[in-house]
Amino acid sequence: RGAMVLDGTGWQREVALGVASSLGWGVVYEGARRVMKHCGKGEKSGEWACRTVCVGHAITACVLSLIDNLYYGPLAYYAIGSPNTWLQTVAVQASLGYFCFDLVWCTLTGGETLTVLLHHVVSIAVCATTLVLGASGAEVVGTLFGAEVSNPLLQLRWFMVDAGMKGTPAHRRTEIAFGIVFLVCRLVWAPTLLVATLRSARAHSIIKLGAVGMQLVSVVWSYFVWRKLMRVLRGQSSASWGKHE
Repeated sequence: RGAMVLDGTGWQREVALGVASSLGWGVVYEGARRVMKHCGKGEKSGEWACRTVCVGHAITACVLSLIDNLYYGPLAYYAIGSPNTWLQTVAVQASLGYFCFDLVWCTLTGGETLTVLLHHVVSIAVCATTLVLGASGAEVVGTLFGAEVSNPLLQLRWFMVDAGMKGTPAHRRTEIAFGIVFLVCRLVWAPTLLVATLRSARAHSIIKLGAVGMQLVSVVWSYFVWRKLMRVLRGQSSASWGKHE
């Protein structure tokens, strides 16, 4: 699997590259913002651009996770606590940079809840710890798939609302699809990887603590997603899902 063995200063380089990747996401954001402004989005150009970056990161994280688990293998369950492969390192660095970028964006623009900010802080800590340890990339990359796979549907729902499609059959189906995918990933699949991580003798205690923290945040979000999903299924007007799960 091409495992990486980092020397005494290797982890510093890997973390620095991860943080530096936030600049890359920033460049994508600025490019998207200019395109959206040119398309007439006006004051919403920044919001459209940030959500576009969200989708870009979600797709990147999911594709890299699928390649790591299904092509290179083995599945994350059987490699918990193992040394990071080059692909896992790249995936974690990309996500570390994204979460740094989005934390700054959320802080500067406001409007996000404390839970979202806490989620980002925990995500940054877990990604950085994985790079410092040079291990546990398998379970972190696996977790990223479950955390991000529903994100494109969440952003698509917002894009449709802003485009005046709220209440249409397509919009309603998107809301239902997001709610189902989110709940299945966060409450059915994610706990299985959490249990495997907690039972592993190789996973570092910091990784285990971060995994528990992420699951707690997921449970809180799942409660609100469930309530809103029930409203949609009953045909009631839905409230905002927010920018993040």
